[in-house]
Amino acid sequence: MNPLKSILLAGMRRRLPGFGFATAKLFPSGIIATNKYGVTMQLNPYEAVEGSVLMDGYFDEPVLNGILMHLQPDDVVWDVGANVGLHSLAIKKLKPTAHVYAFEPFSRNFERLCINQQLNPDLPIHKFNLALGTRVSIAKLYTTPRNAGRTSLQPLQHTQTTEVAVATIAGDDLVLHQIPQPQVIKLDTEGTELEILMGCASILKDTALRVVIYESFTQQQEIKTLLSSHGFTIKAIDTVSNFIAIR
Repeated sequence: MNPLKSILLAGMRRRLPGFGFATAKLFPSGIIATNKYGVTMQLNPYEAVEGSVLMDGYFDEPVLNGILMHLQPDDVVWDVGANVGLHSLAIKKLKPTAHVYAFEPFSRNFERLCINQQLNPDLPIHKFNLALGTRVSIAKLYTTPRNAGRTSLQPLQHTQTTEVAVATIAGDDLVLHQIPQPQVIKLDTEGTELEILMGCASILKDTALRVVIYESFTQQQEIKTLLSSHGFTIKAIDTVSNFIAIR
């Protein structure tokens, strides 16, 4: 890293005013940095998730820890709502025998995910520019400025949004098309977690699936009821909105 980038990154990590703005202006494509788990990533400080990684070394660490705690050798992990590959690449780095399948519908995030994987050629993961849902379709994806991590197939409230068309497919259809059935699913899709699980009806019935980690601000009871009906026990993994279901 050149000296200027090092100075800017140090200022951001100390949360000095103006350093994030200066970094974004001087390096609009982002800064290449290594997160706390040794994964090299191209990160834009103006994006909420990526800025957090630059400042703190990681983001949503309880989710990663929940996955790692229950991962067994050769497990298949579906990272649904993979964003720029933060969790997917960290899982592969820390658990090399895991088979990681990353699903990210927003083209900007998916392009950055591909760049980040290229920066880590020793961390092969499977990448899909798709949204999961209840069926095969073309749907509207809503995005918001400066927070590419907040994209959803549901309209976003209280913010300016842009709409883009994305392809959706049910999880069960992926398995029918020879994508390996997961032992672990991580969901972070800004409100469509229930629909995704409904599209995984056959996967949920198969006890090969042991763990579902998901974010939910809404429909918490509906998701809990669905997962409980398949023998999962649900508990919170932080104080906000992340949950883990285990059987």
